[in-house]
Amino acid sequence: MLCLTEFEDIKGIVTIDGLLVPADWDESGEIVSMAISTYYEEEYLIERNPKGEELFAFVRRSAKITGFAKTDDHGKKIIRVKEYEILEA
Repeated sequence: MLCLTEFEDIKGIVTIDGLLVPADWDESGEIVSMAISTYYEEEYLIERNPKGEELFAFVRRSAKITGFAKTDDHGKKIIRVKEYEILEA
């Protein structure tokens, strides 16, 4: 499970528009992590906090996510969802 504990060094909140996509699956094919793929070909993994969990119901839908972003030790971008809006197709 993706969970960040250190967001103290983040200065402000970002808003990202993009497509909600699966990022990882378990052995039975269930989605276990999600990402938002931006229209600029960037991908942010979505932290599995309560708001992030809600997004699993909207896989392959366009969304606008507002939250705290961070890059992990491996260069992956991760967002902690504060609020979101599902956009109409």
